[in-house]
Amino acid sequence: MKIGFTGTQKGMTKAQKAMVTGLLYTEQIEIAHHGGCIGADTEFDDICYRKLPRAVIIIIHPSNIKAKQGRCHMAMYLREEKEPLVRNHDIVDGCDIVIACPHESFEIIRSGTWATIRYARKVGKKVIVVYPDGRIE
Repeated sequence: MKIGFTGTQKGMTKAQKAMVTGLLYTEQIEIAHHGGCIGADTEFDDICYRKLPRAVIIIIHPSNIKAKQGRCHMAMYLREEKEPLVRNHDIVDGCDIVIACPHESFEIIRSGTWATIRYARKVGKKVIVVYPDGRIE
């Protein structure tokens, strides 16, 4: 299975990290796509690197904004740098399921994470939203 990950630049809450770790354990993940951004992407990469019992192929789709690029350990494949919203579409297009960890408990307009969720739903991808309190939808 191929998953895509999107999350807030502010980082995940403890509840989000715990839920994402649990989701990664229950799914048969072979490939994971993320943006390699500061915050939640870097934390997701760390979970894949340190917590999973088996290797997962990580494909990073970096932003062309250098200040937003995080440090990621597991990059096996590094895609071309692109505008954030364009690369977010690439992440969604390359996966079967999207795991999203927004900063807010409600949808907002000016958010890359929520824009990615909307795009994933529009193109018919399964989306698992992990809210800051750990609740999933």
